Amino acid sequence: MRDPLNQRTVSWFFLAPGDSSAASGVRNDAKIQNTIFMRRIAIIKSQKSSYYGGKEKQLLALLCAWREKGKDAVFFTGCKIARGAAKEKGIDAKKIWIGHEPAGFKKSLIFTLYFIPLSIYCLLFAFKLKLSKKINSLYLVNANEKMLLTVPARIFGMNAIWEEAAEVKNWSLLNPYRWMMAALSRFARVFAFSDAAKNNAAKKLLNGNVEIIYPGINLSELKNQETIFNAMAEQNAGGKNLFKIGTICHLSKQNGLEYLLQALKIVTELIPEAQLVIVGTGEERFNLSWLVRKLGLEKHIWFMGYQNNYYYWLKSFDLFALPALKADGIHLAIIEAMAYFCPVIASNLPGINEIVKNNFSGILVKPANPEILAQSIIQLYRNKEMRREMGQNGYNRVKAVFNIDRVLDDMEKLM
Repeated sequence: MRDPLNQRTVSWFFLAPGDSSAASGVRNDAKIQNTIFMRRIAIIKSQKSSYYGGKEKQLLALLCAWREKGKDAVFFTGCKIARGAAKEKGIDAKKIWIGHEPAGFKKSLIFTLYFIPLSIYCLLFAFKLKLSKKINSLYLVNANEKMLLTVPARIFGMNAIWEEAAEVKNWSLLNPYRWMMAALSRFARVFAFSDAAKNNAAKKLLNGNVEIIYPGINLSELKNQETIFNAMAEQNAGGKNLFKIGTICHLSKQNGLEYLLQALKIVTELIPEAQLVIVGTGEERFNLSWLVRKLGLEKHIWFMGYQNNYYYWLKSFDLFALPALKADGIHLAIIEAMAYFCPVIASNLPGINEIVKNNFSGILVKPANPEILAQSIIQLYRNKEMRREMGQNGYNRVKAVFNIDRVLDDMEKLM
């Protein structure tokens, strides 16, 4: 098959004097290709207290995918772990901090006191991004960035893209900056990672035109990883025939791990070979360790801490469990588990129930209910064929809905 572009390029050398139509076509094609290649994006998430969770992983996945597509991107973040992970993948990552998010009375007061100097700083920062880095779009995550950088972005001819979270916190509805956010959203292109997040954005009086862009992962990066848990279990737990329940999350109250431990106590009475592998760190680590000792589960729990290459663990799990209490953030670990053909047990919460289809790719349970959670684990243990079917259905759903190429296509429309 002939390439129309190549054919047009050849014909350019044989133009009659004054006939510039073909030459114009060549120049336009070159201009379009150059514009696509040179489009530069700056992702800004400045909070210092941020841990490396699902939201950071999704941002990093976007940065890597944009680079593969020939687009240039830079990452500004206050999260040291996220900067390190980005630099390991060759992403331009820089440190930034532009004030606290106005969450609650104290931080709102501090934000108010520093609003004018921060606004001046952000105006200069946006000018520098446009002048020296030729940035076309600013991808803004937190409320302080949206309030401080949306107007400077528009002044210097850049698009302001807002990512909206899954949960509306009380402070975002009560503090006076709610009205500023509502007004500024008219000058931004707003999207949410779920239908639940879109509905929550409406509660904050944001721009009614909120797009839904589901999160995604790069399936081409998934490999048949070695199941490193099995080798450890042979040495420390006495055999290969273990039933492995896994979770990967920040160890916080809102992820409901105390209920998972209580459910495991019920499960081990019927399934003594059950093992729970917990990958992640967080403020609840001490309390969870205390609960393990109280329940007498020391021989059934593996606290693995933070794992940079946590993909190695997903292949080891017989099922993945995340009994979250709140649908806050991006539950990327659920999508990643499904991509590894792992059936999922998760809380029936807005956002999560858009990822996991009940009794199809997993089982959705009532939050904070260890008895129902235990029943679901036992059900999947007893039915290996159900686990296999749910794992396959989950993988197919990720491939169709939660892949990074679809995310990029949807993002392109915002830019």
